[in-house]
Amino acid sequence: MTDREFVTTRVSDGVCVLTLNRPDRLNAINRQLDLDWLHALQEAEADPDVRVVVQHGAGRMFSAGHDLAEVGQVIKDLAAEAHDWSKVYEFIWPEGSPLDLTCEYSKPIVSAVHGHVIGQAVFQVLATDLVVAAPGTVFNLEVMRTGGAAGAAAFSGLLPVKLVNEVALLGRLHAEELLACGSINRVVDDPLDEALRLASSVARMHPTSVTAYKTAMAETLRRRDIGDFKAAFDAIRDSHGNDDDNEFWAMAAERGVKEALAWRDAQFGPAPTPGGTR
Repeated sequence: MTDREFVTTRVSDGVCVLTLNRPDRLNAINRQLDLDWLHALQEAEADPDVRVVVQHGAGRMFSAGHDLAEVGQVIKDLAAEAHDWSKVYEFIWPEGSPLDLTCEYSKPIVSAVHGHVIGQAVFQVLATDLVVAAPGTVFNLEVMRTGGAAGAAAFSGLLPVKLVNEVALLGRLHAEELLACGSINRVVDDPLDEALRLASSVARMHPTSVTAYKTAMAETLRRRDIGDFKAAFDAIRDSHGNDDDNEFWAMAAERGVKEALAWRDAQFGPAPTPGGTR
C-alpha cells in the first residue's frame, strides 16, 4: 500500500495498520490529512489482502480534530463576504470526508486511541466497529464554542441522555465513562497492541460473513436511528454560516484560535445582576 504525506499504512496477515502521521501538529486534520486518510481507507477497502483496518495516531494523541488555523483562513477567504460555507466544505472535503466512507465501509475498522480525540476525530472514531482507548483518554467535542453542536445528537442511541447532554453542552467525556456505558470496547495501557490482537482475531473470520454482518448491522442501526454520524456531522456543517461564525473564524485566522475563543466566550459571559450584586 501507498504511504502518503500525513498517513502511513502497512499490511500484515490481513490487517492494515493506518497511522495518522502529523505528530508535530497533534495530528490536526488539515485538507491534506483528510485526503490522505480518505485515500488510504479507499485503498485498503479495494485491497483483497486487507480484511481489517486498525487506525491510530502517532505522537501525543490520536487527533486534535480539524486544523482550526487552516479552517479559519479558508473561511476568511471564501465565506466571509458571501456567507457561503459550501465553498468552504468543497475546499476541506473535495472528495468527501473519511467519515462518509467509514459509515459505509465493508470491512471492520478498529480504532486505537490515546491522549485526546477532538472534534471531527470523535465522530471518525466512534463510527468504527471497535474502539480501544488508553486510560484517561479524553473525547472532546467542544463544537458548541466554535459555532455548532447539533452533531452531538448522533450519540443519543449510543449514550444515556444525560451523557449526550454533557458531551453537547460541556464538550468532553473520558474513555472510562464511554466504556461504562458500552460505547467503546476496551480501556488498556497499550491500545494499539490490543487493537492489533482484536483485528488479528477478526481477520481469521470468513470475509463474506463479516461483510454480511456489517451490512445487516448497519441496516438495523438505520432503522433504529442509532449512530447516524454522517447525518450528525452534516447537521454541524449546516449550523455554520452566520455573521458571528464568520467573525469568529476570521479572528481565528488572524489572531489564533485561543484569542478567538476568548472573544466568543466574552460575548456570552455572565449577565449583570439586576439592581446590583447581593
